[in-house]
Amino acid sequence: MKTLLSRQQLWDRVFDRPVLPLALFMASDLCITYAAGSMIPSVILCAVICAGVSVWRKACSRYIPYILSAVLISLCLGLIMTSRLGRYEQTGRICSDVYVVSADHKLNGKSSYTVRLDSGAYAVLYPADDNKMLKPGSTVNVTGSISLPSRATNPGQFDYRDYLLRKGIRYVIYAEDKATVSESFMSDIAGFIDRSVFELRRYIFDTVTADMDEDDKAMTAALCLGDQSMTGQDVRSGFALTSCSHLIAVSGTHFS
Repeated sequence: MKTLLSRQQLWDRVFDRPVLPLALFMASDLCITYAAGSMIPSVILCAVICAGVSVWRKACSRYIPYILSAVLISLCLGLIMTSRLGRYEQTGRICSDVYVVSADHKLNGKSSYTVRLDSGAYAVLYPADDNKMLKPGSTVNVTGSISLPSRATNPGQFDYRDYLLRKGIRYVIYAEDKATVSESFMSDIAGFIDRSVFELRRYIFDTVTADMDEDDKAMTAALCLGDQSMTGQDVRSGFALTSCSHLIAVSGTHFS
């Protein structure tokens, strides 16, 4: 009886404000579903919750309707999310408006962008026209191919897919036509700041490496800035063969 009372007190404290723990559960469940891109983890989590309720059903009898409602809502929302996320994987094509979240400008003049799709998923966009810099906050109509990022083919090799998934990015988009861009006042401000920061970064880099040859400039950019855009394939292969690829990886700034 004492044990049952302590459990009852625990459930009473957890569900003193029933909306809060249930909302937290649903949000966590949807985050897990998005990260995995599958309903399997969500189903397992809901099954564990239901098993716990069945074991302690006497202590939580008053809260069973709330819990079951949250489980059903989570499963329905997860099913909707996975169906939307998997839409592009089935066709491998995209022709849709995307929202530019951030930009990544390289020292060799090329740029890539983190964009949000209409499904809510995030992707890395490689535009067809490198001469036009897209502004964060703008909306771009993109036509091209979309796919999951490539995986590492050798043990210990840098895994691009895992790297992007840790950042919440699921897809890679290669645009085939010049994008139609819709901009706003806020995107103009964000674009100005983004461009100014990049130009300052490039000015400092050019000043520091003014007396270096091209190979030394490329190595400095890779080691100090994590920018491999100026590094040749033979140099990257040499680092890979000596198991030192982490020095010029995307997180190469840890070298300093």
